[in-house]
Amino acid sequence: MLVRVIVNLKSGVPDDVAAGKLAELQELGFSQVQHVRVGKWFLLDLDLNDPVEAKRLAEELCQRVLASGVIEDYQVQF
Repeated sequence: MLVRVIVNLKSGVPDDVAAGKLAELQELGFSQVQHVRVGKWFLLDLDLNDPVEAKRLAEELCQRVLASGVIEDYQVQF
C-alpha cells in the first residue's frame, strides 16, 4: 500500500529556506508570489493491505524518524 507523508514546519517556526526562495522569486519579477513554505514528502510502499494499520505505522514512522515533533507537523495521505 502506498502512503504519502507530508512534513512541514509548524506555524510560527521561521522558514529560512522559504524566505530565501520568496526573495529570489520576487527579485526575478514574480511579484504575485506573496508567501512560500518549504516542506518535504515521503512516499512509503508498505507491505500492508489494511489502511488503518498502514496509517498507524506511517504515524509511528513520522513520530520516530520522519518528522521532528518539536518543529514539524505531518500529514498521512493515501
